[in-house]
Amino acid sequence: MGAGVPSAMGAKIIYPDRKVMAICGDGGFMMNSQELETAVRLKMDLVVSYSPIMLME
Repeated sequence: MGAGVPSAMGAKIIYPDRKVMAICGDGGFMMNSQELETAVRLKMDLVVSYSPIMLME
């Protein structure tokens, strides 16, 4: 839990020409949401999808 955004950042570094998307739930996103600042600072082209519907599970 919480590895979605950091893993997407790692994938983008390894495969810079591929599209990368992280799909996060509520807890996982909150554990590493600060990594979004790093992704923006490094100008990473990532898509991060946050789904609060996972609260229902």
